[in-house]
Amino acid sequence: MKFLATSALLALASATVNADTKAKATFTGAQSGIAGCVEFSPIIKCGSSGSAITVNLQGFQPSDQGPFKYHIHALPVPADGNCTATSGHYNPTNIVANTTCVPSNSLATCEIGDLSGKHGSLNPASSAVPIVGNYVDSDVSVSSVTGLSVVIHAANGTRVACANIVAA
Repeated sequence: MKFLATSALLALASATVNADTKAKATFTGAQSGIAGCVEFSPIIKCGSSGSAITVNLQGFQPSDQGPFKYHIHALPVPADGNCTATSGHYNPTNIVANTTCVPSNSLATCEIGDLSGKHGSLNPASSAVPIVGNYVDSDVSVSSVTGLSVVIHAANGTRVACANIVAA
């Protein structure tokens, strides 16, 4: 009987961990030359959760003019690749649009999907030099963003690239 109870607990524990596997938005370069990925990995530490986010992108064009903001958007990219069809930023906490994002108080002031507001814009040195970075975002869970999209905006707000977030 003890064995069955222990086995059941182990099965439940591993189901919980495996339910939140990695996810990735892969940019192919087809839309604007921007290629690479934004990867989301689950973090569970001392009762807190969130995602380790890795950014590895290159191919930014000077004509697009940065710094580039990037966000998780509420809808996936449709088959035709139309970035404007991804709707607005992922905002399940209903933060009022145009509120200034204060990273130290992100749950109260930042949309969950406002990655550049919380962690900084993408500032490429040139199109040949990749932007690589890692950070932890305690507001983003892998399971909640899988199936959505990441959109990269030029400084003027134009959507220059987008990719779906899929299980990796």
